Amino acid sequence: MLPLIIWLCITPFTPRIDLALSHYFYSDSTKHFASNAFYQWVYNYGAWPGLFLAVSALVVFILSFFIHAWQKWRSSALLLVLTCAIGSGLVVHAILKENWGRPRPRQITEFGGQLNFRPYYVPYFAKQPEKTKSFPSGHSSMGFYFLVLVVLGYTLKNKSLIYMGAICTLLFGTLLSLTRVAQGGHFFSDVLFSGLIMWWCALSINWLLHQKAYERTH
Repeated sequence: MLPLIIWLCITPFTPRIDLALSHYFYSDSTKHFASNAFYQWVYNYGAWPGLFLAVSALVVFILSFFIHAWQKWRSSALLLVLTCAIGSGLVVHAILKENWGRPRPRQITEFGGQLNFRPYYVPYFAKQPEKTKSFPSGHSSMGFYFLVLVVLGYTLKNKSLIYMGAICTLLFGTLLSLTRVAQGGHFFSDVLFSGLIMWWCALSINWLLHQKAYERTH
């Protein structure tokens, strides 16, 4: 419920926040958003740690059917795999990003583009002259994917896992979100709701897999 409550509370304020934060990274003199080697590096490689975690979890899940000692980690590995596949792959990319029709900051008239600004909660499903895939942020979803470690840590009562997940979420989620907003690729609400979507998916899938918290005794 908490992700939904945060979602509803902040939604009315997102249009002003979106335009204000994007304008901070936009140069009125050059008519361009921020661009440097660091942002480009984060854009190219920032999602890799999350992908590595998901692939590693998939390997553990598969091998758990052949290595008896790994069976106790099967449901945990499945949680990591499904959160990435459903949260980032299905919900963020396949369902929302490909169909929502929200222009990116660099595509709207306020920042030198040709399209009108649209709040994230006003989808547009008709054909547009440009590809409009601003909502939500795919890169940010892979940064906030590490929230799944926090959720799993609480389920297993493992403080180290909770701390590691929190640190990775803050590090990669912030870096990827800041980069995409600075580059004019996404609005603040795009990256924020990517995080909320990943959080909600992790909580929901974890509830389905671990609702009775049996993993430590099986």
